[in-house]
Parts: sequence; structure tokens; C-alpha cells
Amino acid sequence: MKEFLKENLKDIPIVVLGNLAIAIAVVFFVLPNEILVGGTSGVTVVLSAFFDINKQLTVQLLTIGLFLLGSIILGKGFLIKTVVSAIASPLFISILGGIYNTLDDSIFVMDKLATSVISGVLIGLGVGMVYRKNGSTGGMDIIPLIVNKYTGASLAVLVMIVDGLTVLFGVVGYGLNAAFYGIVSVLVCSYIINKTLLLGTEKSKQVQIICESSKIIVEKISKDLDRGTTIIDAHGGYTKDKKEIVIAVVSIKEYPKLVDIVKEIDENAFMIISDVNQVEGRGFTLQRRYLH
Repeated sequence: MKEFLKENLKDIPIVVLGNLAIAIAVVFFVLPNEILVGGTSGVTVVLSAFFDINKQLTVQLLTIGLFLLGSIILGKGFLIKTVVSAIASPLFISILGGIYNTLDDSIFVMDKLATSVISGVLIGLGVGMVYRKNGSTGGMDIIPLIVNKYTGASLAVLVMIVDGLTVLFGVVGYGLNAAFYGIVSVLVCSYIINKTLLLGTEKSKQVQIICESSKIIVEKISKDLDRGTTIIDAHGGYTKDKKEIVIAVVSIKEYPKLVDIVKEIDENAFMIISDVNQVEGRGFTLQRRYLH
């Protein structure tokens, strides 16, 4: 239990900062300019077109309600970090809302396109920071987390779908022009979430090599690049000849050297190259963690 608490408590500062970024977007950009974004703030803007509501209070109520739903479905780790979000998010909105109320409203009335981009960046950054720590802001992003748990679908894509539906619903009250700016914000938000989730990961290349000189290539990769390889037995679909497929994962910087090695040994080698966003294991993350 102590280890569980220790592992989760160390993530709290990032969760708090993520909620602060979202609160800044909501209070100073989304609500004053009535931008159709996703999340609880976006739902609030949509509802305000039909009902006379207190926007800041509505955001807080939606946040608390979705937190209760997520805590039932997503487990203890989610619960601890989302409790932090459930406290931090309304608190930040209240504090920043108080500051906003003391200032001239016209300060925050901006060009719709600029506001859409700024709010999308801030919300995407905030949600991405919280997602990186396996938490939630306690808002509408709980729905993508629940769907992700059962389907494994991309969180950034799920957020875009949920937020996009919110924006489209807002067309009824605000029209197509407002929806356009909302879609811009949703796309920016989804992009920033994805980039934030991948922040700090090292892009690599996975290369599959089909050739007649697999053993020599394996030895050369090991000697010159200090990289491991995997050999898979195969046979040609047409010729039925036995083949060996050499699989190697190298960094972006090492990739040109690997191609040179293969071409030098067998210029007729067939190579399949694919991008890899993250590699876990010896020579990559294990090397950084334990050898440096």
C-alpha cells in the first residue's frame, strides 16, 4: 500500500500543473469568447445557449459528476489522481474566475480564430500532462479513458471524437461559424495531447531485412552499431525458397549506417522500414536508466 501511494503521489505536481493550464484556458479564453471547445467547458458553452446558467458553477458540477463515474470504473490509481483534479480544477477556476471578475471584460475578448488555437493548445497541454500520469482532469476526458480501457483505441483520437461531437451539438445554438472555430480548437487540442503523450520518447526505425547473407549482416550490425537483432525463418510465397528475415531496431541517427551496412553486403537485399515512436528495453530505455 505504501509503495502504491508513493508511486502515485510523485505524479501529483504534474497533474496539478495540467489542471492549471486547463483552468487558464477555460476562464480567460473559452468562457469569455464562448468558444465551442470540448470538455466540460465546451458542454457548458453549449448549455448556455439554451439555459440561463452560471457557467463556472456548471463546469464544476459536470467535473464532480464525471469524477464519480470514473472512480467507479477506472480503479485506484485513477481515483487518487482524479481526486487531485477534482479539487484542483474547481479551485483554480474559482480563483482565476475571481481574478477575471476584477478585470475589464474587454481584455479577454479576442479574435475567434486566435482564441480557438490558444485554448486548444492550453487544454491539450493540460489534458496530455494528466494523461501521461495515468490520471484524469475529472471532466469529459473521463469518457475517452473509459472507452480506451475496453478498446485500446488512441486517447488523442477518442478525445477528438468526444469533443467533436460536443462542438457539433453546439451548432444548434451557435451556428456553423461558431462550430468552425470549435473544430479548429478540437483539432489543435487533439494534436497537442498526442505530442504531449509522446514527449520525451525517442523515435526509432524498425528495419526488416530479407536477404541471402543474413548471418554476415547480423554480425556487422552487432559489431558496428552494437545493436541486437532477431532472425525469423520464412520462405518465399512464389519461389518457396527458404529465407531468413533479420529484424533490427535502431535510432534515427543509426539508420543511415544500417542501410549502408546492408547495401555493402547485399545490394539486392529487400528492406521494410517503419517508424517506431518508443522502444523499451536494453540498449534503449534500460541503457539510459541503469548504465548512465
